[in-house]
Amino acid sequence: MSPLVMPFLVPRISWADRAIMYYWFRMPAGLDFVQAAALPMAVETAYRGIDTLGVRSGQTVLVHGAGTTVGFAAVQIALMRGARVVANKWRVF
Repeated sequence: MSPLVMPFLVPRISWADRAIMYYWFRMPAGLDFVQAAALPMAVETAYRGIDTLGVRSGQTVLVHGAGTTVGFAAVQIALMRGARVVANKWRVF
């Protein structure tokens, strides 16, 4: 598999009991603390994937699993970069 197709194949593990926050945001209405805490990780995962692939205006991006939080974020980020997005979903969690 090409690293451009699967950018997250390198095993990584880490943990911490404290985190330093550089950015603070209000918790979105309708989310509990666990859901709100997971949201930045999903968006960053999508951003890093789109960035690693070098997606830019005029390209076409296929997003599998667009019904998930990471997939939805990937669609939005690709659209913001001017790409044409083709997306699919199996089920929304």
